[in-house]
Amino acid sequence: MAYDPDPDEFTNFLRKVLDIQLAEPGDQLTEETLEKMARKAGLSEAGWKRVCEKLEEHLQKGRNFLSFENYDEAIVELEQAVALAPYRSGVLRDCGKAHLGLWKESGNKTSRVRAEELLRKSLEIDPASAESAELLTELKKSKPASRVPGKKIALASAVLALVCGGAVWFGSEKTSAVADPAEGVIATAIESVSKPAAAQEFYQSHNIFAKDFKVEFKNSLEMSFVPVPVFEGTREVGSLLFSVHETRIKDFLPFSREVSGIRWKSPDDSSLDNHPVSGVDWHEAKAYCEWLTLKEREAGLIGPGDRYRLPTDHEWSCAIGIGQLENANAPPKSKHNALRDVYPWGIDWPPATVLGNYSGPENDDRRAAPFLPDAYSKAAPVGSFPLSHWGIKDLGGNLWEWTESHWDADMLDEKAVRGGSYVTNNGNHILSAGRRWIKSYDRLDILGFRVVLDRESGADED
Repeated sequence: MAYDPDPDEFTNFLRKVLDIQLAEPGDQLTEETLEKMARKAGLSEAGWKRVCEKLEEHLQKGRNFLSFENYDEAIVELEQAVALAPYRSGVLRDCGKAHLGLWKESGNKTSRVRAEELLRKSLEIDPASAESAELLTELKKSKPASRVPGKKIALASAVLALVCGGAVWFGSEKTSAVADPAEGVIATAIESVSKPAAAQEFYQSHNIFAKDFKVEFKNSLEMSFVPVPVFEGTREVGSLLFSVHETRIKDFLPFSREVSGIRWKSPDDSSLDNHPVSGVDWHEAKAYCEWLTLKEREAGLIGPGDRYRLPTDHEWSCAIGIGQLENANAPPKSKHNALRDVYPWGIDWPPATVLGNYSGPENDDRRAAPFLPDAYSKAAPVGSFPLSHWGIKDLGGNLWEWTESHWDADMLDEKAVRGGSYVTNNGNHILSAGRRWIKSYDRLDILGFRVVLDRESGADED
């Protein structure tokens, strides 16, 4: 169903509601009254319904994060709720509470200012809100915890809402600047509605979570490969064979024994052979692909133009089912978290069951993602979880995976990695579009790789 509010009309509607609410504090407008006002402002019935649905989705997710004291993720969701309902005291209060928590936890001064702004506005709308008053008092008395050097707070979407929405909802003297920020807010809202729906439709039409995708090729190391369609926009332009599993320790051992200069150390415990290999830098992962290519060409198992390599960032997106929704030519940096509300398992948050190896309650971490506990506090044997895409296992969680791609055009040593790991509790990284960069020579226990078999020769990304 289309989401079709006109930006100017929607902005006018929200301004009108906010003005009425501030003029009559404590007298909360009913949903029926709000809907009538929305219709008069030019929103269709379908448009108003979608606004309400998105508001409730953001509130539910944000309050869920808030209950787990995951403040940065709570802010991402609750700021979007504020952009849609700046006239609701409870929405402002909860977003202010999340900013207060982040200020106390990390010393983020922007969040301290934002918390006071939200809580004061909440009290203007509802002077009887005891909780807002208590939070404002707590804010005035609070002091931040010591900063953690180098810590980055995941507030991209919250900052977007603050910058785009602030002039409209809270800084009204600069009226000449209203139109463009409002357009940005509406565009963000439309994106968050239409793309998740498009992703869900794609999952269903291609049945990508099915378990019966046929293995097309099995190599000399018993690594299985399945075909994945590659898209440019909505146009399918080819396919690529993806390894069903992350590269295992037993797959990597022959390479480490045959090739000199490999710094990776094999674990002594043979029971770990079916675990994904980790602590391998990008250059060794590339060298492994070249070694395997030459080995199997010489054995006649693959053709002279076939080669193993790392997937590009866009190919990896195609594997997890969002390649058709992303610009194939854009750098990973510009696509990180650009597709909200789409997760490896679909569009529900949190998932109803355990579908990947992330940091959940099993790690006894108060910042754990709001998942059911799984059986692994570290990397799990490959294929331990039921979720698959085109027959591929562990694209979400377990280990981050190297890709061929640079993070950005001017960051040549920083490579894009995908998928999250067993320590991931950040919703921005759990998103299917979640990414991060890691320097090419870094070796991390949370980082491994997956290979693809390219049946046609081609040049690497430089």
